[in-house]
Amino acid sequence: MKLKTFDNSSNVFRRDSPAAISINVTAGLFTINKKATEILQIEAGNKVVLHQDEDELGDWYIEKADQDAAGFEIRSKTKNGKPEGGGIYFNNTPTARAIFESVEYPYQSGRILLAGEPTEIGERKLYALLTDGLKNEE
Repeated sequence: MKLKTFDNSSNVFRRDSPAAISINVTAGLFTINKKATEILQIEAGNKVVLHQDEDELGDWYIEKADQDAAGFEIRSKTKNGKPEGGGIYFNNTPTARAIFESVEYPYQSGRILLAGEPTEIGERKLYALLTDGLKNEE
């Protein structure tokens, strides 16, 4: 037998994790990791808008919105009133549900990778949510 040990001395925090958004349908929670916040150039107080391609229903995009837009306001996780970690988040249950339903994903939570390069439409920069990773492979 050859054992591999996992403990505090052997576990190294992965700093090279890909840009991703974790979604929990029950809470309607979208958690945006640090790498994704850097790509999107967003922080707490900014707003984002999600778009669905009506021709390809499983194709979704996220865009940083103008402050006066009716976007989802980004908040930061806090502990005792102070920012905690690198992730930020927003809530919207109907949108979370729509994303999961569009790719027939049956679970309550999942993680979607974010495209590193935007799709540009005029002055707008839309970043694809790579929903293929959520698709139910039955």
